Amino acid sequence: MPKTWEIRDYDGEFFAKELDSFIPERVFDAHAHLYELAHWGPGSPVEEGPAIVSLEQYRKQIDWLMPGRKLSGLFLVWA
Repeated sequence: MPKTWEIRDYDGEFFAKELDSFIPERVFDAHAHLYELAHWGPGSPVEEGPAIVSLEQYRKQIDWLMPGRKLSGLFLVWA
């Protein structure tokens, strides 16, 4: 299956069936990255994601991935 950031029904179904019962209400993401694709060259590890991953975009994705959870995190740069 190709890597994608697309929101798909089966991902939500998988979370509800397999993960929802043990992921706590508060989650700390110990390793997260925000980026702009324009800062990368061809063949980058992020080229299949959104062009810009801002904190707002990150939170939108996490809310989809783990609905109803309160998130905080450690955000790192790529160098």
